[in-house]
Order: sequence, then C-alpha cells, then structure tokens
Amino acid sequence: MVKPLTDQLEKTETVSIKHKFLSSVSTADKVKKLNQPLHHINNTMTDYNQKLNDETDKQEGAIIKKIKEEVSKKSQNCKKKINRMKEDHQKLAGHYHTIIETLREQNMTVYYKKKVDGKA
Repeated sequence: MVKPLTDQLEKTETVSIKHKFLSSVSTADKVKKLNQPLHHINNTMTDYNQKLNDETDKQEGAIIKKIKEEVSKKSQNCKKKINRMKEDHQKLAGHYHTIIETLREQNMTVYYKKKVDGKA
C-alpha cells in the first residue's frame, strides 16, 4: 500500500541551544596549592625574625640597631611581595576559571525532520 503524499512530505526544523559540557571547576584548590610555598616562606621568615630579635634583645650598640632596622625593612618588603603574589594568584585563578567556563559552554544546533501534517 502506498502512503498518501502528505504523509511523506517532511520539513527540516532547527533548534539552537547553549550546552555546558562537564561540571564547573573550582579554582580555590589551585590557589591554595600556589600559595603553600609562600606561606612556608612567610612562616620561615617570621621564625627567623623572632630568633634574631630574641638573640639581639639583650645586646646594644649601633651595629645591633642597624641589623634590626635592615632585617625589619627587608622582612616588610618580602611580606608585601608575598601578599602581592597571593593577590596575583587569586586574580589569575579567576581569569583561568572564566576561560574554562567560556570553553565549557558551546552553541549547538539540532536539525530534525518534521512531517508537514505535524506528526513526528
């Protein structure tokens, strides 16, 4: 038996959507890993400064005063640099997260045929 012509006519339809592949990635653990060596350096520097102060507290003189000033100044500079690096890590991780989220989202177009009478 031959089907009627209206049953055989098909129309191509399209649907465009945005699809997110995979799950969202957190960058907090990456920042934490990047900052671990900085925390170690900061803690070591603090311990060194404390030991130096304990040793020089009982001493006086121009040389001891100059040593304390220089160590304090260099310590503050290092702490500023470490804090700046931590901030940079946070910013870069944010940029990295944005790039990943952009790449994760893709436009998709689905093509399908639909019979003219509305039956799929």
